[in-house]
Amino acid sequence: MTALVGLGVTPVSAAAAQPARGAETCTLRLLTTKAVDLQHDVKGTDEVRAQLGNTTSRTRTYTVGQRRNTLSDGRETFTGSTQVSLQVEVLGGVWLPIDTRGIRCEDQTRDLVLSSNDARYKARAVVEVI
Repeated sequence: MTALVGLGVTPVSAAAAQPARGAETCTLRLLTTKAVDLQHDVKGTDEVRAQLGNTTSRTRTYTVGQRRNTLSDGRETFTGSTQVSLQVEVLGGVWLPIDTRGIRCEDQTRDLVLSSNDARYKARAVVEVI
């Protein structure tokens, strides 16, 4: 270390070496959603919608094991981070959250398991930096 002092080398922190990044904007979409276990087992179907940040998808009916292409159900544009949530309809118009996951703004495809005590769904989400 004493040899370096004579050369005038100054330590640089890792943070200073990183280029500054602005706040990026992303889009979030669900590609597919699959019912693994239903909230309403006796009825045999669930009415489910997704909440992508502030965007609510259309309602879809699921049976056990059913996978649906949900790509056209909505897109959320966000900066930083957002949340994806699945909700199931109970008692004629009351929506009960199944589960919620945080999503960061970075190019990624994520496989999510969203579950409660009664329901379990798998979803594939894609996030794209725009």
